[in-house]
Amino acid sequence: MTELSIQSVTRAIEASAHPEVFMRILSDAQKIPQWAPEFADSVQLVESGRYRASKGKQAFFLDLIQNAAASTVDYLRDLPDGNRGGAYIRVLPLLRGGSVVIMTLLTRADVSNEELADTLEEELAALVQLAGTEA
Repeated sequence: MTELSIQSVTRAIEASAHPEVFMRILSDAQKIPQWAPEFADSVQLVESGRYRASKGKQAFFLDLIQNAAASTVDYLRDLPDGNRGGAYIRVLPLLRGGSVVIMTLLTRADVSNEELADTLEEELAALVQLAGTEA
């Protein structure tokens, strides 16, 4: 079995929405397709913290790991090579009001850093737009 290396890309975005708004959105994994359509077309709850997601014809399980006190939400899935990858998200309050959302994506190295960064920036922008409608 050929071992694939894992890479990461991190991006951040500032927004006027309060951290609680982002945490409410992020803690509902079924909203992922609204702000991360490249990742999943649909997400359905299987049991507490465990979801079945699909992208095209591919289906996979997704674990939501949340720490409300630390304002963190992680979405993790098993990769075909046995590693775990996904999104690690932190929501921080800005001193002047609003939030900064920081997301790190871990993925296989067969995706270019540039492509991954572009997708991540699009997802963060869509997340901020969704937060604006739910504030």
